[in-house]
Amino acid sequence: MDNLFLVERQSQVADLLKKGMRSKGRWIAAGPSAMWALEQEGINYQIPEDFCDSQRLNELCMANRAKVEWLCHQLDDLLLQQFPKLKVMGMQPYYFHIFSLNAVFDALVRRIYELKSILAACADSSIWTHIDKPQPWTLFDGFFDHKETLYGQLLALAGWNHEINLLEQPGNQDLYCYQPSNRPDFFKKLEDFIVKRFKLRNMVTDFRDEGLSAVPGFFRQKSHKSLLVYGGTYEWSSVLPFLKRNGWKFYYSDDRTFHFKSKKDKVTVQEVEGLISGKPDFMNCFESHGISFLSILLSRLTWIMNSAPGKAQKTIAEMSKLIRKYKIKALLTATSATFTSHVVAQTARNSGLPVICWQHGHVGGNNNNIQLNEYNDMMTSGTLFTYGDAVSSAYEQFADKFARNVISIGSANLDQIKGQTGPIEKEAEPESSSKRILYVTSPYYESKWYNGFSPPWSDQLLYKEQSLIIKHLLALTHRYETELKVYVKLHPSAYSEDPCWVAGLSGNPGIEVIKHELSFTQLMETSDIIIIDAPTTTILQAAATAKPVFTHLNIVGCTDEAKKLLDKRVICTDAADELMQRLNRYLETGQYDADVHNREFLKSYGTHIDDGKSSQRALNELLGIIDHKGV
Repeated sequence: MDNLFLVERQSQVADLLKKGMRSKGRWIAAGPSAMWALEQEGINYQIPEDFCDSQRLNELCMANRAKVEWLCHQLDDLLLQQFPKLKVMGMQPYYFHIFSLNAVFDALVRRIYELKSILAACADSSIWTHIDKPQPWTLFDGFFDHKETLYGQLLALAGWNHEINLLEQPGNQDLYCYQPSNRPDFFKKLEDFIVKRFKLRNMVTDFRDEGLSAVPGFFRQKSHKSLLVYGGTYEWSSVLPFLKRNGWKFYYSDDRTFHFKSKKDKVTVQEVEGLISGKPDFMNCFESHGISFLSILLSRLTWIMNSAPGKAQKTIAEMSKLIRKYKIKALLTATSATFTSHVVAQTARNSGLPVICWQHGHVGGNNNNIQLNEYNDMMTSGTLFTYGDAVSSAYEQFADKFARNVISIGSANLDQIKGQTGPIEKEAEPESSSKRILYVTSPYYESKWYNGFSPPWSDQLLYKEQSLIIKHLLALTHRYETELKVYVKLHPSAYSEDPCWVAGLSGNPGIEVIKHELSFTQLMETSDIIIIDAPTTTILQAAATAKPVFTHLNIVGCTDEAKKLLDKRVICTDAADELMQRLNRYLETGQYDADVHNREFLKSYGTHIDDGKSSQRALNELLGIIDHKGV
């Protein structure tokens, strides 16, 4: 019987090599760092995508949407029998966790499909993979940690009918190639202390923004014209200064304001299992290809049952107190995805306040499915401000489910980018005469999110495309030497593993790697050419400039209508190799087969009518809504 080695991380590759398995079987790399490690060893490998049909995977994960929503409502009906007041107030403990639940269900269903496809193609092989104990949750609301050994946990379940060898996950830490400088723990602790205290946080924020002139306001009577900005300010930051000049006061808050300790668990994992396992309709939600994965999710389901009602009650009480004490007239949000953010918004609505969500980030991909933002935003908001009519259509697909007002406004942040053409010269920059290429990379989602895009996101395909782009850019720096400078912008997320290929860029004077030091928009100002490996929010920002933009659709797709508009502005190919050929031709001839001044895509998905007045439209609509509500 042949051996089949399934590895996700480089530490697993190292462990199997240490055991003498180099040439004793077939290798499948299910993660970018494993791919990199195998390449360094000169070992051939395949990836799960070689065995799977992308369309079938998309169908499986989209079917999860209905299952998870049904399950949430059923569990809420059972749970809220004990909390009738929460039910009357429209609080839904499980349903308000639907974003994270969709993600963990997708992660498991996807991997079951991959494993079944691999084992069907390798029926005579004995599979080897690693397993570790479940990891602590490092993201909100129960997402899987990026080091979770999900393949091993799934193969430990019954029903595979295959020879399986589970190895203990090695303890050595996987390589993180790019380590940004971190602030000392003291400052992190200080920030955490401040943001959890509503009054202190807002005093510090006012003092930061206004200096000593803010101090008298700490002691004045509360304004009768107050707004609560929840989460990041994002698009709202353009409107707030005008409101402030006209007598409005804003307060800032986020989930950390409502950070409450849970009481001792009353319900056990066994009780939740008994509640679900006896019902065929429930169990159907936890089965895929004959494999039941309920046991992997039981701890999360139990945690919601134990913690969510109490946290909702405390959040409602605290939010209601803030509304009364600070005379809040409206709640302003960006995208809403967490349990707490939904409870806060629902409490505001129950208090008669308008809840207005201004879109944050790109919405409107293939099947209008970009991480379900359009769905999450509609759940507990009253009014949605979108970037354009095409985005409004994506939101309005849920109009029958959520009676919300959707208004095309545009993005004030994109308005500010409008008009940038060439690079803004840096003072005394030695290479200022060279052409500057900015390559912005997308993060690896690992175990945290899977079918947030259509086609389903693939870290492995992204790694391949990134590697090809980097290889080509390296060749260009050698070819053009001082005439070309490449900036590689890594995603700033602290939760994602940085690409291992970054290690090969050190010592190359033609390439500079940047993570936290400068933002993407800051780097765009000093760049001549922009390359994007997965067109999400970055494609809107890049298209708002008048600079050449290159992207491909192998990782994130878009609708046919969006593609037609995008092609008018951006060099857009189906894969990275063709994209690099088009870049090469542009560098050699100056031929750019699109129009840097075309704004049609941007109007539909970013700046609405593209008059630079998105903030004024938002302001007028906001004041009209508040006046209509009469709060």
